[in-house]
Amino acid sequence: MQLAIAEQKRRRATVDPSDKRMMDATSLGEILIEMGYITRQQLKRGLNWQMYLRKMTLVMSLVAPMMSAAGGAVAQTTTTNTTTSSSSTTSSLVIQAENFSAMKGIKVEATKDTGGGSNIGAIDPGDWLAYENTVIEIAVPTTYKITYRLSSPQGGSSFYLYELDTDTEYDRVTVPKTGSWQTWVSVEQTVTLPAGRHTLGIKALSKGFNINWFKLDKIAEEAPAPTSSSSQPSSVAVSSSSQPSSVAVSSSSQPSSVAVSSSSQPSSVAVSSSSQPSSVAVSSSSQPSSVAVSSSSQPSSVAVSSSSQPSSAAVSSTASSTGTAPTTSLRIESEAYTAMGGIKVEPTTDEGGGFNIGAIDASDWLAYGNHEIHAPTAGNYKVSYRVSSLYGGGSFYLYNLDTGHQFAPVAVPKTGGFQKWITIEQTITLPAGTHKLGITALVKGFNLNWMQVDYKGIALPVTIQAEDFAAMSGIKVEATTDVGGGSNIGAIDAGDWLSYENKVIDIPVTGNYKVTYRTSSLYGGGSFAFHEADGSKQYDVVAVPKTGGFQKWVDVERIVTLEAGSHIFGMTALAKGYNINWFKIEEAPAGSVPSNTEPVSSSSSSSSSTSSVASSTSSQTSSAPVVSSSSSSSAAPITSSSSSSAASSLGSEGSAVAGPVYLRWNIPSLREDGTTLDISELGGYEVRYRRLTDTEYTYVSVENAYTNELNLAWLEGTYVFEVAAFDKNGLYSRFIKIAPN
Repeated sequence: MQLAIAEQKRRRATVDPSDKRMMDATSLGEILIEMGYITRQQLKRGLNWQMYLRKMTLVMSLVAPMMSAAGGAVAQTTTTNTTTSSSSTTSSLVIQAENFSAMKGIKVEATKDTGGGSNIGAIDPGDWLAYENTVIEIAVPTTYKITYRLSSPQGGSSFYLYELDTDTEYDRVTVPKTGSWQTWVSVEQTVTLPAGRHTLGIKALSKGFNINWFKLDKIAEEAPAPTSSSSQPSSVAVSSSSQPSSVAVSSSSQPSSVAVSSSSQPSSVAVSSSSQPSSVAVSSSSQPSSVAVSSSSQPSSVAVSSSSQPSSAAVSSTASSTGTAPTTSLRIESEAYTAMGGIKVEPTTDEGGGFNIGAIDASDWLAYGNHEIHAPTAGNYKVSYRVSSLYGGGSFYLYNLDTGHQFAPVAVPKTGGFQKWITIEQTITLPAGTHKLGITALVKGFNLNWMQVDYKGIALPVTIQAEDFAAMSGIKVEATTDVGGGSNIGAIDAGDWLSYENKVIDIPVTGNYKVTYRTSSLYGGGSFAFHEADGSKQYDVVAVPKTGGFQKWVDVERIVTLEAGSHIFGMTALAKGYNINWFKIEEAPAGSVPSNTEPVSSSSSSSSSTSSVASSTSSQTSSAPVVSSSSSSSAAPITSSSSSSAASSLGSEGSAVAGPVYLRWNIPSLREDGTTLDISELGGYEVRYRRLTDTEYTYVSVENAYTNELNLAWLEGTYVFEVAAFDKNGLYSRFIKIAPN
């Protein structure tokens, strides 16, 4: 205490002693603090600090605030994270999320986003951030494009931007699915700030997302951007059949209508044009499924019949995919079009607020040329539409702006009101390339709030080259003399495995599917399991027949039952002595039954007969590899190579052990976010285990990257064992199952 007072008095000696604003250091008391202890790795894994409680008591001296003066100004030392940024003419401003002046509930962590640094995470509903250290001063009301840098594994979270002093809400944001906590997208919105001094804050409405930064860019006054406020948008009625080059629009108040004729052209705001496709080809229609309905009454609408985007259309939750990175999820607000014909924009009472489009008649259309879907390969996408309809019976179709290709029509069901909303879905297939979409109404009588496009996976039929794995353990790649050339995998031993996390497969409906494996074997007797890459489910055990040579190839056809949805597959060798060139998944012929009619244990080494073997081509060569590879992954096989001095057996969920247990595992090569984890970056491993009947794990840390084994002195019962690797920064791979043998 005395030391603190003495230090403050020493600092005070450096300023003008006659300055009455300076305060003597005065003791305000003491405070006792209890602290918990947790390691960095345990914290990053999400463990509660109370599990590793270490209590200590600190005595802290509290003294009056330290004041210093210079040049007539007084600056009080605060605990803010960053320096103040303020300007009376702010045109562009980036605020790093971690540079808050105060917050509740969030955590700061290292980011892998472009530019590095930190992001905020561990966000729960009600958590908030205040940026009182960043001030925006404007002389007149100003519209800004605001860009949020966000990530979310699942999407669907939301937060709002507000004024700290008045709690005025300026913007509400829905966070799209980006695929992981460190896969980042930029979501652009527009806000209008009134004249004056502003300090902003963010408050979470739901959990499940990270923020890296947000940026405000002033939009030119002569072309004001849309606002997310609840005021009714302006409108323009165009009476001529030809589009004028510019239209005068006032955003300050709603005009009843502004007539534009072809002979008299106003000179205000330029309008972008887009032409409606000249033909309509309708394919088969099917009624999409729907979900729960929310209630409310329909507000009045505003007429906008020009083919340009209205000044009030709010662009929201746009997850842009930069460069040629694949688009996994993209939400498009219906009013964020680049061109349209015939529709109206109105405020919505749907969840999240903002605007929807309405007053839709047959042949009305919208174009979204400012939203791109990047598809590196052909694949299936789920398109969700947020719709409402008083009576039902309306319909529309989605089309490709560049090619004019039209997808199957979508029927809008009755929801009971034009502001009672449901979500309906359809699946579309997009070829490889960049795509921009539009919508054309077939039958009137519905409203649209937004649509969202989510990647489902590669469409069937699909052929996967065996060497195109995302990760593997133990196998080698060699040149093949099979038809088509290329490479195959070989030198396979029991316990070797492959994971195809880079090949997400979309299974359209639950049912039976034919899987064809292109295999070779000098002597026969080899076998492998076909399963989910994460080991969660095994579908088949395949016996490889004798072909007479490691480059004499046959097709082994199997029937498996797969559930509808996205799948990532893997294979684990049960017995050695074979090569694989590729495998193919397609619909099974009618009446097909699964090749394995009995449940398959994940530790099984049995083989089953093949349903058909078609011989083909090529001369025998040595199985010695031409090219070798030695990567590995967190997507481990169903069981890893291990042993125990106690008798053990692996059930569908756990291992029965009684005695000392020895565990050994393959080294994962992918972090949890999918980035490569090189062995030079490894910090160690985390082994966890629990009784099958328990919910809590016991954790054991192995702090040596080159020790991928662990001895447990004694266990008795049925246990689940899992392991994860962590790098030197504490970032983890996924936990994968391992088992004593």
